[in-house]
Amino acid sequence: MVPQGVKQGTGMKKQSVLFALLALFLSSLAQAGKVTELYQVRLMVPEQNSLPDNRQVRQGFSQVLVRVAGQRTVLGKPLVQQQLENAGSYLERYAYQTTQQVTQTPEGTQRLQQLTLDFSPTAVNDLLNRSGVTLVGDQRPTVLLWLASDQFGNPDFMGTDSRFFATLKQVATERGIPLQMPLLDLEDQSALPISDLWGLFANPIEDASLRYRPDVVLAARLQHRTDGSVELSWMLIDRGNPQHQQARGSAEQALSQMMEQTADQLFAPVVQTELPQFQAGLAMQVSNVNSFDAYLRLVDLMRSLPVVKAVNPESVASGSVTLRLLLDGSEQQLQQAVSLDNRLILQDIIRSADGTETYSYRWQE
Repeated sequence: MVPQGVKQGTGMKKQSVLFALLALFLSSLAQAGKVTELYQVRLMVPEQNSLPDNRQVRQGFSQVLVRVAGQRTVLGKPLVQQQLENAGSYLERYAYQTTQQVTQTPEGTQRLQQLTLDFSPTAVNDLLNRSGVTLVGDQRPTVLLWLASDQFGNPDFMGTDSRFFATLKQVATERGIPLQMPLLDLEDQSALPISDLWGLFANPIEDASLRYRPDVVLAARLQHRTDGSVELSWMLIDRGNPQHQQARGSAEQALSQMMEQTADQLFAPVVQTELPQFQAGLAMQVSNVNSFDAYLRLVDLMRSLPVVKAVNPESVASGSVTLRLLLDGSEQQLQQAVSLDNRLILQDIIRSADGTETYSYRWQE
């Protein structure tokens, strides 16, 4: 006969393994929409100087401000305009690196240098906060891009091997968009025929996108015109709501405009409202969750509350769980609903430098 204590120990071990696997799974999910190097800019410059010149530093500083704030309109803020003249004081470090790219000068061919500028996160955040801007943060909606072009006569898919991908990637990096491209393998092409993508039909595009679990879907059709220009039509599907736009010009101009307008649209609610939760939701950190069963009971409780539309687990570590809650009501209504269950005890409301809040609770049974 196996002693009872051994049975309990085995059960606890299984729970620990399940909890560890859950933590590993959630940690991988949490990185999907995280933007890194928000405060770093890389510029291609013709030569290496002892110090970057004022124009280069100002250019880099402007890019960082737009990326961190989420909106180009931030450059019109009076305090921001004033500090653009003082961009050098926000610079923490810089470095040059020789590249393979070349440029033509009166003296001949010259190899370009990559200038990397790192700006102070604390100082940038402080400037934007003093300017009345609510920061987007580094957790941003992942955008899955489906792109079709008739460049070679007939409509066909365009992927990362396209000559236009560099333009898309550059603008996405400048605006802080986590851009995802489909594999375009047989599974993708079977799920989404090129005729459906070319027609920008929302339902089959959404169905084919489920494989990648993006936050937002962007589908575009690039048509070449006889005068050498292109017409770009695109559809942005955000939370099931398709919105159509167009642009004309060179391919690079049209694709850049598409990505810029997509960023403006995605990040506008963060800047123009008082909802710092946007895509990720309200952060709720719960301590003393020491088993997989406790985690399941916690999630079931939160999903049972009428004020909560969705519960998205973000991370698990050392008995602490972070959930992202999409609300169908106010934060005050959430606190009232949670207070009716004595298993959750409010510990603190943590306010970060970028204005976001994390509600800290302790789980007890």
